[in-house]
Amino acid sequence: MAIPAFAELNKRQQMAVLIGAPCAGLILLGWLSHRALGRLGPDPSVPSIVHLEKPENLWSQIIATQAQVAEKEAIIAEGPKIEIRLKELEEEIREAEQRLPTEAAMSDMRQLIERLAREIPVDIGTVRYKSVRIIPGPKGAGGRGGSDYQTITYQTEVEGDLNGIIKYIDALEKNPRFMTIKSMSIKPGDMRLTEGKDKIAYGLHAVNLEVVTYVYTAPQKGRGK
Repeated sequence: MAIPAFAELNKRQQMAVLIGAPCAGLILLGWLSHRALGRLGPDPSVPSIVHLEKPENLWSQIIATQAQVAEKEAIIAEGPKIEIRLKELEEEIREAEQRLPTEAAMSDMRQLIERLAREIPVDIGTVRYKSVRIIPGPKGAGGRGGSDYQTITYQTEVEGDLNGIIKYIDALEKNPRFMTIKSMSIKPGDMRLTEGKDKIAYGLHAVNLEVVTYVYTAPQKGRGK
């Protein structure tokens, strides 16, 4: 059926067309806008009254992506700080290992005790190294990290004059490796008159020391099951 020309319509029909056409256009525009806003989502640049929330809208996806980017940027920004902290931790670990050596370093500790005796300056005193006997103690309970601490006693025998012995004990206790003197016994050296018999000559004193330190021991496999 052919649509009649606008001029052929009566006034009531013409008024209906004049009013209905813009209304239909507005309705169509509103429907299209609703679909567009639903697809776009709550654009911050438009009034909140026309915001339409949908899980799949573009702005929700954009905001979620921006949040992920910001999170990754924050992690990247922390990178230099983390590297600095890791270096600090590595230094702390080295210091701890120096003070509390591993179980495998027990022989190194023995050599250290001997070396400190040999390094006493002759102008300060005399110390002669005799022997060291290693006595491992019982292994202690595991700490939080799963490592054990074990007491190691080094029964040390040296001889020397009083000044040398004092310097040797001081060197042991001030060494970076954690060491302490648990006990000490001294057998005085012989005394005799010099050839001119006008002075007393003292022999070297015999000294027995118990030098105590601690080592890390590896946790046993299967522990805690």
